[in-house]
This record gives sequence, C-alpha cells and structure tokens, in this order.
Amino acid sequence: ACAIQAEVDGTPGSNDMPGRLVFRTTADGASSLTERLRIDSSGRLHIGDRTGQNATAFSTASVNISKTDDIATSFSKAACYLHIGNGESTLNGLYPIGFGFSVNNKTHVPAYIAYKTINSGASEYGDLLFATRNVTTDTAPTERMRIDSSGNVGIGATPSYVLDVITKGDRARFKAASGNCDIELSSIAGRDYLISSKTDGSLTFFDEDASAERLRID
Repeated sequence: ACAIQAEVDGTPGSNDMPGRLVFRTTADGASSLTERLRIDSSGRLHIGDRTGQNATAFSTASVNISKTDDIATSFSKAACYLHIGNGESTLNGLYPIGFGFSVNNKTHVPAYIAYKTINSGASEYGDLLFATRNVTTDTAPTERMRIDSSGNVGIGATPSYVLDVITKGDRARFKAASGNCDIELSSIAGRDYLISSKTDGSLTFFDEDASAERLRID
C-alpha cells in the first residue's frame, strides 16, 4: 500500500554516500506504488508527479511541486499546485505567506502576501493583501496594496474605486520609459480621450475619435 525507501542519490565514493528518502503510495484502483514525495541528498523537497519529464528532471529550488503534463487550462481547486487553508474560517482572519529574514527570536517577517476573510458566511469571500516594512526592527509589515473581493485595487488604502491610490504627503507618478507619457480615458460608449505629457514639455488633451487636439498647455 505504501513505502518509505532510502536510496542512493548520486555517485558514492570514499566516505561519501549521498542518499535520498522517497515516499510512495498506491492509488485507489492501482496495484503498484507511485512516488509522491522525495527529499534528495541536497535537502531539496520534491512533491508530486514523477512521470514523463518529471521522472528525471528535478528543479534546483528548495521546494518543488509538480503535476502531470496535462495541466489544466482553467481554474479549479483540484488544479491548484498549492492551496493555503481548508475548513477553518474566521471573519477578518488572515492566511499569510511570509517572505524574508526571520529567526527563532523574531516575531515578524519583512513582507507577506495574505488572503483576508471579509465575509465568513457559506463558502466565504475576501481580499488579497500585500504588505512590506521599511525598517530593520522586528516590526509587523504594513499593508501597501489590496485587491478587494470586487476586483478593486487600492494602493495605500482600502479601495473604493477600481483603482484607488492614496499618497501620504508624496506624489503619484506615471513616467514613460521613452517618448511621451500618455493616459487614455475611454467611456463605455467607446469615446476615447488622451492626456499626454509631451517630450517638448507641453501637456495636451487629445480627442482620439476626432483625431483632434482640444487643449495644450505649453
């Protein structure tokens, strides 16, 4: 039904015996063991499918998750490579993934991405949070951006509009890598207007449908 096997993982030598641990189970309706997880001689963790190219091609990342070559082309829970959470649900509860330096005597990490439950009823819904900190002390990261359950994006605050940017005594900037910097405004009817910061230093308001400049500040 299942097996944990210790195997040679490389070429042995004098006082040199690289090894790996391989965990195998038998699927329902099958009669033979299938590898599900291995810890290789470098300490890397490999989880998932080991058929096709995955049988011999192993990533060099610390943790690797693989699936069969028939990768899903639409989303479903079963298609997830990784899912954080299960049957637990708490209003305003966070499901974070932390990033950066941390040791045993530290309480926080420098950054995280988290799902936050906004409504815990039935199958619930929530927001996606992005947080960082800009100090070297062991303090909690501050939320910098949020995508709410309606798809609104907030930078610097919880969004009330499709894109909500809140600055704190600073400025927000759109800058072109080269040439003019253009911002297009389009109505649902398809009427298009362009605000353009020109390379000659002028600011123009352009009616794209009429192909006509309406205002220029030089």
